[in-house]
Amino acid sequence: MLTGVQVWEFDKTNAANVGGTGITRKPGATLVYQSTEGKLALTMADGKPTGSTGSGRGVYKLGTGAAAALNGKTYSYTFATTGPFQFVVDVKVD
Repeated sequence: MLTGVQVWEFDKTNAANVGGTGITRKPGATLVYQSTEGKLALTMADGKPTGSTGSGRGVYKLGTGAAAALNGKTYSYTFATTGPFQFVVDVKVD
């Protein structure tokens, strides 16, 4: 389960990540992350937003249990919407 928040500053259909944090939990592991940079672009059709894509970077601030090995490691991610209120995020540990 993931609980988090991202703050974006928009300039028309593009945005820059101002900051973000979150916690991922599963039995036997907890992982806290902090976003350090990111960009987002709205996808448009007929002048209306239909979704978004983007990428960014961050750092794992705290890992416990099975996630302890990620403490202090950085990561990069990409994301894209897949439908209304749905999206996919791909994360790569650096």
